[in-house]
Amino acid sequence: MRKGSKESSHNTGGDKNADNASVHTQEKNVYLSLVESTSDSLYLVDRNCKYIFLNDNHLERLRLSRDEVIGRPYSDYHPREQSDEFAKRIEEVFTTGKFLQHEFKSEKDGRYFLRTFNPVKEEGYGGNVTAVSVASKDITELKQSEEKYRSILENIEDGYYELDLSGHITFFNEACRKIYGYSRDEFMDMNVIKLADEEIAQKAYKYFNKVYTTGIPLTWIDGEIIRKDGSRRNVEASASLIRDLTGKPIGFRGIVRDVTEHRQVEELYKTLAENSIAGVFIIQNGKFIFINTSAIAYAGYSAAELIGQGADIIVHPDDKEMVRIKSREMLAGKSNQAFDFRIITKVKEVRWVSQTVTPVQYKGKRAILGNALDVTELKLAGEALRESEQRLYDIIDFLPDATYAIDRERRVIAWNRAIEEMTGIKAPDMVGRGNYEYALPFYGMRKPVLIDLVFLSDKEIKEKYSHVTKEGEALIAEASVPLRGGNPRALWGIARPLYDSKGNVVGAIESIRDVSERKQMEETVKWLAFHDGLTGLPNRRLFSDRLTMALAHVRRNRKKLGVMILDLDKFKHINDTLGHPVGDRLLRVVGERLTKMLRKEDTVARIGGDEFMLLLPEISRADDVILVAERILALFTEPVDVDGHELHVTTSIGFALYPENGEDGDSLIKNADIALYVAKDRGRNRYEGFLPLPNTQN
Repeated sequence: MRKGSKESSHNTGGDKNADNASVHTQEKNVYLSLVESTSDSLYLVDRNCKYIFLNDNHLERLRLSRDEVIGRPYSDYHPREQSDEFAKRIEEVFTTGKFLQHEFKSEKDGRYFLRTFNPVKEEGYGGNVTAVSVASKDITELKQSEEKYRSILENIEDGYYELDLSGHITFFNEACRKIYGYSRDEFMDMNVIKLADEEIAQKAYKYFNKVYTTGIPLTWIDGEIIRKDGSRRNVEASASLIRDLTGKPIGFRGIVRDVTEHRQVEELYKTLAENSIAGVFIIQNGKFIFINTSAIAYAGYSAAELIGQGADIIVHPDDKEMVRIKSREMLAGKSNQAFDFRIITKVKEVRWVSQTVTPVQYKGKRAILGNALDVTELKLAGEALRESEQRLYDIIDFLPDATYAIDRERRVIAWNRAIEEMTGIKAPDMVGRGNYEYALPFYGMRKPVLIDLVFLSDKEIKEKYSHVTKEGEALIAEASVPLRGGNPRALWGIARPLYDSKGNVVGAIESIRDVSERKQMEETVKWLAFHDGLTGLPNRRLFSDRLTMALAHVRRNRKKLGVMILDLDKFKHINDTLGHPVGDRLLRVVGERLTKMLRKEDTVARIGGDEFMLLLPEISRADDVILVAERILALFTEPVDVDGHELHVTTSIGFALYPENGEDGDSLIKNADIALYVAKDRGRNRYEGFLPLPNTQN
């Protein structure tokens, strides 16, 4: 009986050792599978920086086999300066027992990595550091994305700013700094109140307070700022709230544009990466029965504090039901995807883990083998990246000018709301499109436009696109464009290159303004400078120009020229009795009748009030002028119907001849005016020449 009992005891001990070995084998296989499945480079070194372990990804970067590396120091495969820096960080982890992270640029291929150094300690809480695990995550694409959007921001035409809730400047672009005239160090953290006088500062406070209390963005307002040199500048500015990911207001953002001359475009946050070392644990009957050092480190507890506790003791209360559902699906073979959830550490810190679970047999009973990675830094990095990208898209969307950007392959990478409104095409329908598709809403065809010329040489631009001007790196052009297939619109555009950190052109950005109204106004102003606004006839200025040219012509051809001045007799009486609108319409009718009566080469001008001036170039004799005067008097014998009023109007005329009455324009006009007053003194409704002529009336 004793012998049988002893054998039974011995066999039981053997089964227990076999179970433990099986569990350890399963743990090792799961851990190795997890390490090899990650896209990161993972390796383990001792205090002398000698490799203890490394995964296939790291071996691939070294281009060596595992046997060639294990036991060899880091310095055998890396430059001296890089190796010295690596050794310092390893020593720091051994000394402090804490993990650390840093960004690292490979001298081998220029790629960027986020390296996480984690202490590997002896079993038990507070154990000595025996090795350091290193997780190296490739963040090159994130860095390039940061540089791309940084380049876009620094190349917009308008000033962009951000403030904290107390009004201190926390961010600004180069355009904004130039507007205010301070150095970057001086401008950073300056309070906006100091950039204006007391009165304007009070207004600014009210504007920002309104945005804060209502949450409604403030569109363009006019204001005045004081530059560092004391000069004042007129600006247009806007403001809106900045909110964090929870929706809480944390500051303000806006655009400021210097409009003094004519009244008339964030840096991405640096991204953190996750710690790729796995925590391994076993759960049986809903409780922890085994947990490794990494898992303990995530939670901040000792093994003794967690063994025997419920498996969801560290799970965030809001995530417990989700974890149960996801775990059941994975244990049933319905899913093999890791799931993320929050845990609460011993010090009440919330952290994120990514977890997988698998069913196992442990000590003859069903159990759950789990592994988890702390992805808190990855989550934070993702949130920061999303927030940064969203802020940069918000900046571009916030620009008042229609703005878009392309990469070197001519694919659209940004398309703001202003250009959506201009073209009628939404950003989701344009971003990512290439093959000159961005030209379609402007020209109805695929063709190079201003933004594409950024990639050409100065010589090509000068030879093929003479309408384009270059100011520094900016290309500027104005063109008549059949926007959206409609009537031509006058569009002004400015395009600049986008650079990466090495100075390579990686894309281009263009801002477009519709200046049709401005061009039309310029044409109107130009027309009004030479014409009478009431009748549309030439004014005194245009009359004088034509008289000067006509005099030069008749001097060469030895011909005569006549200047006539006439006004309406008793016109004031019409204005006083029937009103100025009737008088104005009468003047227009008179102008039309005179224009129809004269030759095409003659000029009829209104020079003010009821006075008209006529230029009769290239006449053969004085009688020609008299004939015209008589025809005018006859014209005025016909009544004029204005708004139902039959008006009988007469006119008095004075004229002067070249060369008899003057050899320059001023003399001829003055003498014709004198003759007009003679005609009025002699009873009106008649004509008079400056000097008596054979056929002049008595």
